[in-house]
Amino acid sequence: MKTILLNAILCLLAFSPAFSAGPIVHFHAADGEAAVVVQLANLEQARTEIFLKTIDGRLQYSDFISGENGYSLRLAMEGMEEGTYILGVSNKAARELKAFTFYAGRAHFFEGQGRGVSRNGLSRNVSQPLGRKGQVLANISASGEGALINVRLSNLNSEPVQTRITSLTGLNWHQEVKEAHNGFSRNYITKGLPDGAYYLFLKAGATRILQFFDVEDGQVVLGDLQRAEAPEGSRS
Repeated sequence: MKTILLNAILCLLAFSPAFSAGPIVHFHAADGEAAVVVQLANLEQARTEIFLKTIDGRLQYSDFISGENGYSLRLAMEGMEEGTYILGVSNKAARELKAFTFYAGRAHFFEGQGRGVSRNGLSRNVSQPLGRKGQVLANISASGEGALINVRLSNLNSEPVQTRITSLTGLNWHQEVKEAHNGFSRNYITKGLPDGAYYLFLKAGATRILQFFDVEDGQVVLGDLQRAEAPEGSRS
């Protein structure tokens, strides 16, 4: 694990009592620096982990805080390899995850595109292009009873599709690269996966899509869907 320069500053963050139902988490890139910032509030002194992982599950940073209500952390990325990372905060009350790409000394966070909508045992997410026509469209659905995740992609323009399923603990359960023309459809069987938190990472051309999901009693529950278009020149 590479050493990350850590500058942790305790701060008193004042928020309205209306937001006191749970932890408040904010991630952002440091202005003009190769660094990312985590700001926390309403922790209620709970023991909380802050962690940083590469997209293939390698832990780059982890630390626990306790006895605090507000906290701010700056993680310097100098010397880190270019690629996609997941920044996370977890305690007994909540778990928040945010992906970003690191390229040319700058962090670019993914945009959230909603959570899975469940209906009749089927949950579904749709990833739309971020502002430009002709980008990849994605439909992701999960059947709890069937223990599978279905992925359908279009507008691929003959770009190969890279997929990865990784547990939040860092175990890689599936990885492949498939050639595609304009469309792609694939079922990923989740039967046999231990209960816990996972993510499905999709990469096609400049598009990166991250679907978080949980396996609970053998059933799949879709969580946050995040998306980014890689900066020009990036291969990560």
